[in-house]
Amino acid sequence: MNLGILQIMGLWTFLEGILLFANALAILNEDRFLAPRGWTLAELRGSTRNSLKGQIIGLVHACQFMRLPLILLNIIVIIVKLITSRRQDEMDVLLNQESALSRDDGSLSSGHHLTIQWIDPAWNL
Repeated sequence: MNLGILQIMGLWTFLEGILLFANALAILNEDRFLAPRGWTLAELRGSTRNSLKGQIIGLVHACQFMRLPLILLNIIVIIVKLITSRRQDEMDVLLNQESALSRDDGSLSSGHHLTIQWIDPAWNL
């Protein structure tokens, strides 16, 4: 299945959003935030664990339990963002050099724009 570059970037953005949401759930303090609202595991009874509230409480506690993997995922995402932003900066420099050469030549009129799209060879597009 050959995905377009916009679909891949959309998937990456979606995964970043899920990671941010998991981070938000992981930092909720049970004593200060959850307990006054009745959102602790201790307050759930047997039949209420299958309710929507019980499922949300379970998700919050699962995210809090998985803090170490979340930290590792955050580190991986930061490294990937640093690498891809550096490549994007290099492409911006090339684009600026290319547009400066085109203006010096006079080969491009003032109404035209030069666009360079960078595609990662690892994506096999």
